[in-house]
Amino acid sequence: LGVGLASTGFGYLSATLIRLLVGVEALGFVEGARVVAQPINIVALGLVAVVAPQVMEAALARDLERARRWRFRFLVLLAVVALPYGLVVGGPWTDNPVAGLVPNAFVIEGLVVVSLISAFLNSASSPWRAELMAARLESVLGRTAAVSGAVESSSVAGLASPVGAFALPLGHSLGVSVRWALFHVRLTRWYRDGPRSGT
Repeated sequence: LGVGLASTGFGYLSATLIRLLVGVEALGFVEGARVVAQPINIVALGLVAVVAPQVMEAALARDLERARRWRFRFLVLLAVVALPYGLVVGGPWTDNPVAGLVPNAFVIEGLVVVSLISAFLNSASSPWRAELMAARLESVLGRTAAVSGAVESSSVAGLASPVGAFALPLGHSLGVSVRWALFHVRLTRWYRDGPRSGT
């Protein structure tokens, strides 16, 4: 609940900052690009339904090598889908099937590409979240969501003036990068410590 509220709350704050600092028209362009990038998140949800049980078992057993294998498989499968999709929908060319459906996404050149990268980075952390849940480290997820959300919104505020609409996907990517770093630090400690006494 805390993770969901933090993610939604900071996402709303970041969008509000774009509207205030860049303008409502820019927010419309950003939202269009986000819609185009959304299929990457949907594919990741399907993949994580298969991968999450595997990495959760690995985390319970503190089997880092097994967890790494499944993380790698998840990233490869996600990339196999995301890369061709990005090549097809990344620009307003004639054969792009979504250009006519979401034309506002392509008003600012490159905004869709940056949004696709941001969506990929965000989705790619899904196995790590599952491992933390299996390790009963839910509090880490909550604190990480708060810290990464704060970094995202602060970055959006700072980048809005120099880069305009790009501030939202770039700020989101910076927040996701912080999330990855915090996940890595905590999970490294989890696997390094080994089984606890009595378990």
